Amino acid sequence: MTRLNLAGQRFRVGFNVVSVPFLRMDGWNETNHSYENFDGIDSWIIRILADYYNFTFELSDCHGQYGMQIENGTWTGIIGRLVRNELDIGIGGVLLSPERSITVGFLKPHWITHYTYATTRTTHETDLFTFLRPFQTNVWYCLLVSLLIIWIIDQISNHFINNCGLIVITLFLLIQQPYHKQQHLNITKKLWLIIMAISSLILVNLYSGNLSSMLTIPEIMEINSIDKLANACQSGQIIPLVLQNSNGLKVLQQNHHHSNEQLIAIRNTFEIVKNYDEGFNMITNAFVNEQKPLALLGVRERLLFGQLKYGYYLPPENDETFFFSSYFAMVTSVSFEYRKQFDMM
Repeated sequence: MTRLNLAGQRFRVGFNVVSVPFLRMDGWNETNHSYENFDGIDSWIIRILADYYNFTFELSDCHGQYGMQIENGTWTGIIGRLVRNELDIGIGGVLLSPERSITVGFLKPHWITHYTYATTRTTHETDLFTFLRPFQTNVWYCLLVSLLIIWIIDQISNHFINNCGLIVITLFLLIQQPYHKQQHLNITKKLWLIIMAISSLILVNLYSGNLSSMLTIPEIMEINSIDKLANACQSGQIIPLVLQNSNGLKVLQQNHHHSNEQLIAIRNTFEIVKNYDEGFNMITNAFVNEQKPLALLGVRERLLFGQLKYGYYLPPENDETFFFSSYFAMVTSVSFEYRKQFDMM
């Protein structure tokens, strides 16, 4: 099959630069009317296509507006400009949706990600009962029962022999204190002293090691699943933030009668933000000012790059931390005649 040769044909390419890692542009050169730094996933794809099919392109800034359908049925942003044939191609992390695919043409998705969330990083609060945490509750119960049994045996034995108590010996060894009356002990209690000395050495070392680890690296309770996020929203511990005109907002609004408890808890408590930057700033300010934690819902890649800058908490990527999958693709006008050839790359 003969390769398509567009012989230097010039296309109008609209872009949005708010969508790292899909596009990063800076250093506008007024003389050449071009950007010195043109990088990102979508920039690589458009340049590969340009080299392969021998075409050129001029860039047109859409100022971060991807497009929404307003009441009269028209579209705004990069989608609207494609509909009006002001552009031929749109790049910069354009999200594929059923509504958009009816109006414009999409190439095959080149990036699949998940719609997830990021939260304010939690601070560690001092727990007055931290000294009990090195051992589980069952271990403490067993230790108390053991001391009670030792005390009962000690009381019974003291009816026959008036001597130093086993319970006293045990307590001295547990708190790592020397017992100086060993010469007055009978064979039974000396044997008990040896056994308890070894046992207490193991027990105390385990306890002190675990306690030191907990104090050195405090445990931070993060919201690492959607179930925990929904519970935190329902109890008023955290406020979810959703981008206006986003797929996440549409899912919450369209599933108004959905029986999913997770969506219900988030839908009843969410607030709307204009863009990712506003959400990032709100999360950061909530942490700095020790306000109620916030959770920003969004595409994982955009939240991931924001995490590198703002340092908020992003949960691990698994089935318990994403709401639905998102697909990104380059978009074209309906009249663009080379979409099939571009899809073959």
